[in-house]
Amino acid sequence: MMQLNKVSRFQSEKNVRPPVQSMDIINPTNEILTVNQEGNTLIWYDTSLALPNQDISKTKQVLRSVNDYVLLFDNEEKCIDYIKSIDTDNIFMVISGSSSPNLLPQIHNIKQVKAICIFCINREVYKSSSSDFDKVIGIYTKQEEAITCLKNAIDSFHQQIPLVGLMKTSTKQESHINATDAYDFKKQQLMKDILLRMPRTQQSKQKLINYCRSYYQGNQKYLEEIDEFHDDYKSPSKAIALYTRDSLWYRMINHAFRIQDLKLLERFQFFINDLSQSLNEGFEQLKLSLSLTERKTTTLYRGQKFSKEEYSRFPSYGYVTFNSYLSTSSNIKVANMFGGCENEKILLDEGLVPVLFQIELDLTLLNNETVALANITDNSQFSEECEYLFDFGATFEIISINNRTIKMILSDKPHHVSSARLKSGYLYKYASQDIIHEIGDEDASSMENFSSDLLLIDQTLFKLNTFEKQIVETSIDNDNYQKASKYCIEAHILPRIDPNSLYAIECRRINRPYPDERTDVYKQAIKYFQIYSEYSSNELIEWPLLGLGYAHYQIDRYQEAQKYFTEALEITDQPLNMITCYYYLGCICGELSNYEESMDNFNKILQIENDINLSFIAAIYFQMAMFQNKTKKKEYLSLALERYEKTNEELFVLKCHSELLMLENYPSKDACVSILDRYYKYCQDQQIDLK
Repeated sequence: MMQLNKVSRFQSEKNVRPPVQSMDIINPTNEILTVNQEGNTLIWYDTSLALPNQDISKTKQVLRSVNDYVLLFDNEEKCIDYIKSIDTDNIFMVISGSSSPNLLPQIHNIKQVKAICIFCINREVYKSSSSDFDKVIGIYTKQEEAITCLKNAIDSFHQQIPLVGLMKTSTKQESHINATDAYDFKKQQLMKDILLRMPRTQQSKQKLINYCRSYYQGNQKYLEEIDEFHDDYKSPSKAIALYTRDSLWYRMINHAFRIQDLKLLERFQFFINDLSQSLNEGFEQLKLSLSLTERKTTTLYRGQKFSKEEYSRFPSYGYVTFNSYLSTSSNIKVANMFGGCENEKILLDEGLVPVLFQIELDLTLLNNETVALANITDNSQFSEECEYLFDFGATFEIISINNRTIKMILSDKPHHVSSARLKSGYLYKYASQDIIHEIGDEDASSMENFSSDLLLIDQTLFKLNTFEKQIVETSIDNDNYQKASKYCIEAHILPRIDPNSLYAIECRRINRPYPDERTDVYKQAIKYFQIYSEYSSNELIEWPLLGLGYAHYQIDRYQEAQKYFTEALEITDQPLNMITCYYYLGCICGELSNYEESMDNFNKILQIENDINLSFIAAIYFQMAMFQNKTKKKEYLSLALERYEKTNEELFVLKCHSELLMLENYPSKDACVSILDRYYKYCQDQQIDLK
């Protein structure tokens, strides 16, 4: 048994809420639940957990060596409520034998529950009562056996890479991708483009390390992996070997890709960049080695399990694109082993279909327009697997499907989708049928205009805030200050210069992560604000300090921004400037996960409520909601909504409704359509031309 009290030599940041899995708590409430960043949840349910003879700390430590996100329950109702509230994670359960007769019928048919293990004193007692439940993977009397069984089950789900199926529709002239699928595919490609444009710096590495140390508090196995990464990871050449290990890096990256968690992907961009760079270098080596042989084609294989429903969709797909790095093998036996094809009957009994992807590669056509792949046999810890790894976003055209073998070839056709079809896809994905009918089903130009106007619901929300308005209105007679102000405004407007630019649209839709031009102009603004601060008198120094804080904040340099806003706060006696400082300090602390300090700053603004207008109070509540758990988030959004309704700011009212809708476990299609239809009416009222 590993030591339980040993901690990493690196301490977590103060004021960061500890992850729920690091706390010895039974029946965790919504207030303390934290986000699961690996995608698999392990629940131990036993009505005797609270008894004095139970060492839950020891139990949890053992379980976290198998799967980090572990929750303990001894209350049946609370356990079931939690399971039903989960819609994206896989749930694995260990339940006591005495609990199984009552609990199994209630949880067995919940989709998120993937496997159940019964832990008891006498397995024969529960053998017959559990035989009707095919998700029960074993009944064990020894903890070690139960843990091994769970590990195997969880590992099998880690290996399932998500994919996007792209349907082909045919016309007399050509076959092309369904418009809605084309939009989803292009969005994924743009996400890749943005991630790989982000700078690889030591700061981004340290930011990743700090986040992982905070998230894996108390998990000695993973803390040691993080310390090893800090000490030994010095070059991108180590990325492939690290990724192919059964490690936190593999698990978290794949989960982030699976659920398209942009915040988590941004945190891991340092490692993602290195891994993609290594694959591109391996790709060049592969092409060189192949050019020296007479071999023109090769075949790679991948085994994977799908539900019967998922498998039934494949005949309608023309293309598939994989959302994460794709592991394949030149050895068909290895692929069949990982895909479970050798245990076909067992899988079919469990409602799963083992599929073998057979990828035919024409080596003469390999180019960087498709995707990078590399033979990583020499880099992998498992050389016997003869592994080839594709960069994330690999796209294939389906050639044939026969007896659960899907034959495919690499393809770059979906990359060349017309702008009109992408905008049409956006419209059909997000607008109601009434709106589609209103603008004309076949009118491409109308669709193009409408989809741009529809994006105003995001675009307009990036209004100039309090400090930006002051920049616009200020007429300080100083050339450097004016230039800095100009650059700040340009940076805010740049992503909107061409509203029909797909890149601009995506940057707005996915929270504007690091557009190169926008970052450059803020850096230029920082340069001029710095010059201005060096020549400012004590009376005017607060202005460049605010400017420096704001410009650093906009390019996510939170530590620098915090420093300048704190300095400005210490010297200013102007209420509006104090409010500006508290606002950004609240946002910065929230981004740095210092939630308590974040709320303190926002509350300081609310204490002087009489001196600020109702609209800004609403904005404060909205921002507070962004850094809260589900229950508190709903409370603050409701407060923001109440005030926005009083100020008749319909666009912000819509945004609050949209955020509240996202908190629902199963938001109805009608509710989604209602918000869009209401936005359509808003556009009409504001005389925004949708034709």
